[in-house]
Amino acid sequence: MTSAFLIGSMAFLIGLSGFLIKDYKKLRLTFGISSLLWALHFFLLGGYTAASIQVAMGLRTWISIILPQKKHLVYGFILISTFAFLGLMFFSWQGLISILPTLAAINSTIAYTRNNLMMRLMFLISSLLWVLNAIVLDSSPGLIAEVTAIIFNLIGIWRLKKA
Repeated sequence: MTSAFLIGSMAFLIGLSGFLIKDYKKLRLTFGISSLLWALHFFLLGGYTAASIQVAMGLRTWISIILPQKKHLVYGFILISTFAFLGLMFFSWQGLISILPTLAAINSTIAYTRNNLMMRLMFLISSLLWVLNAIVLDSSPGLIAEVTAIIFNLIGIWRLKKA
C-alpha cells in the first residue's frame, strides 16, 4: 500500500465519521480536517490543482462555521471563494484536469447556501466531478468516497421527496 492510499483512506474515514456528528461546528471541523488529508492524498498522486482546491475547501469549511449567524456575508463569501478557487486553478494549472476540482468546489460552495433538496442535488454534481478527478488521478479512496457521497445524497433526496 502506498502512502497516498493510506492518507486517502484516512481522509475517507474521517469524512465518513463526520456524518455521525450532530453538532454543526464539530461536523464542519471534521470535514475541514478531512479536506486537508485529501489535499495531501491528491498532492502525492500529482494532482496539484486538486490538492490546492482541497486545502481551500478545508479553509472554506472552517470559515463557513460563522456564516449561519452572518447571512449578509454569504454572497460575498461565495464570490471570494470562487475567485480563490479560480486563482488556485490558474496557478496550479495541469490542463483540463484542473477544471474538475475547481468546478466541484465552486458548485459545492454555492450549494451550501441553498435549501436542503437543492443542496443535495448540487452535491451530486460536485461528486460526479470528483469521481472523474479520482479516475484520472487513479485515486481509489477518492472514488470510493465520492460514490459513497452520491449514495448518501440520493438517499437524502429520496427521503426529502418522500416526506
